[in-house]
Amino acid sequence: MNKLDLEKLRENPNRTLLMIANELIKLFENEISKKEVVMFKDKTSRLILAYLSMWDGATQHELVKATQMKGSTVSVAITKMENEGYVKRVQDEYDMRATRVYITKKGLEISTEHKRLLDSIDSSLMTDISERDIRVARYVLEKMLDNLIEN
Repeated sequence: MNKLDLEKLRENPNRTLLMIANELIKLFENEISKKEVVMFKDKTSRLILAYLSMWDGATQHELVKATQMKGSTVSVAITKMENEGYVKRVQDEYDMRATRVYITKKGLEISTEHKRLLDSIDSSLMTDISERDIRVARYVLEKMLDNLIEN
């Protein structure tokens, strides 16, 4: 999206917060894909790796919930990532029915690189926005999420 398109969108008086959030997400994902050299091109793998970098040893069910993707989509992504050496599956030692997914050293390296990229984009996004405004925006967005979940 270029600046002219963005200005045209801003002129729309019927533009909702959800529409603005959607535009922000599209531009954010576009920035990631432009700057991404090493990281996965598919969103599911990026989400799985990001989740595992924070909560290593998740079950496939937990990853489905976290990514909000279909179970089959997550399964295919995990298999591909396992074949490429980014994750490994290990049977749960306490519940033999469950399999846990762990990030490997190779996966952690790429996850760290991805986090640096996200931090850089995040820093650009927050230019000239006060801490107070960020807290208010966070509160409003969290409340909107709660409202969606409750309804």
